Amino acid sequence: MNKGIFITATDTGVGKTYVACALARAMVAGGISCGVLKPIASGGREDARELIAAAGVIETLDTVNPIHLKYPLAPLMSARKEKKTISLEPVWDSYRKLSRKYDFLIIEGAGGVMVPIRGNYFMRDLIRDCRMPAVVVARPDLGTINHTLLSVAALQTEGITVLGIVVSHSRKVTRDEKKTIPVLRALSRLPVAEITPGGNLSKKDCIWMVGKNR
Repeated sequence: MNKGIFITATDTGVGKTYVACALARAMVAGGISCGVLKPIASGGREDARELIAAAGVIETLDTVNPIHLKYPLAPLMSARKEKKTISLEPVWDSYRKLSRKYDFLIIEGAGGVMVPIRGNYFMRDLIRDCRMPAVVVARPDLGTINHTLLSVAALQTEGITVLGIVVSHSRKVTRDEKKTIPVLRALSRLPVAEITPGGNLSKKDCIWMVGKNR
C-alpha cells in the first residue's frame, strides 16, 4: 500500500474534495488510519473542514490547511493581492506531522495541475515534492478528454506516478458524455473511475487508488 495519495484535477471546482472525502471514508471504514491535508486554500476553508469530518480526525484547521489565502484566486494571484509571499514551510511541517501519525495520508490540491503557487512553482511541483502518486479528477463535460490527457502528461513529465483518473459527475450526464470514460481509459492507459453525487467509490477503485496489488 502507498503511504499516501495526492488528489489533483484538471481545473477548479471539478470535485477533488468530494473524491478525497469518499476515499477517506472508505479508508476509515476499512480500519486504516487516515490523515488529510489541504496544503493551500484560496477563499474559504470549507474543503479542509469536509476532509476533517470525512476522516474523523482530531486535528486543528491550521494543521490540515496550513496556508489560507483570502481571495478565491490562484494562490500566486491571491497572495499578490494580499501583498504576501507564500512560504511552504507550514505545509512541510504539517506534512511531516501527519505522515508520521497516520498509516495513509490524503492530500488535496488547489485548482488544477499547473496552477501557480509562487514564482515558477506550480501545483505540479508541490505534488512532485510530496513524493506521492497522484489521481486526476475530471469533469465529464465537452473538452474533458483534452484537459485530462494534458494534466496527466504534465504530471508524468515530472516523473510523477499517475495512478488513474476519476470522472466526477455533478449532474446527469448525456449519452455522449457517458462515452468519455472508455475513451479516457483507452487513450491514457490508466484506470478510470466515476463517482456521482451522493455516491461512493467502489472497492475496486479504492484498491488501485491506495496502491494495493500494483
